[in-house]
Amino acid sequence: SRMRRTVNDVDWLPGRWALAIASVAYGVWWVVEALTLPAQSPGKMGFDGQVTRWDSKASSLTMSAVVGALIALVFWLMPLLLKRIPSGLVNVPNPDYWRRPENYPEAVRRISDPMSRFGAATLVLLISMQVVMWAVALGKPLPTWAPVVALVLYLAYVVSWIAKLYRQFRVPGRRSAR
Repeated sequence: SRMRRTVNDVDWLPGRWALAIASVAYGVWWVVEALTLPAQSPGKMGFDGQVTRWDSKASSLTMSAVVGALIALVFWLMPLLLKRIPSGLVNVPNPDYWRRPENYPEAVRRISDPMSRFGAATLVLLISMQVVMWAVALGKPLPTWAPVVALVLYLAYVVSWIAKLYRQFRVPGRRSAR
């Protein structure tokens, strides 16, 4: 028999672990910033790597904490919320099949782990962007291509995530999702 560890009735699948690790990493990075950021840090940067607005350390740390906590919380609670909201509010491929009462629990199971993975990837992207801004704040800017590479990798992940999710929501017995 297959044993699963659960917390609040949510399976601890790989995506859940990835989200937990990314959330902790975000928190650790926030502490690093709190200990090392100078009094002024970039609040906004252009694609050319130039700072377009400077903020106070307190403002930067507050924004970072709020954004990170909200993203982690939304993705952390997603599986629980999906179990409790009406199926009609959930957007999935083949909704006529997956929103039926007898199929909805399986739809929730199929989307919960990928949503956790998506949340983890989003937190990793945010950490990478904060590293770029932190380096500028310390006077050691990274190459201008660094944030572009991070964004391209994230977008490539999102495209593959969507394709995989779409395949997971095929109607059993049917060859393609419509």
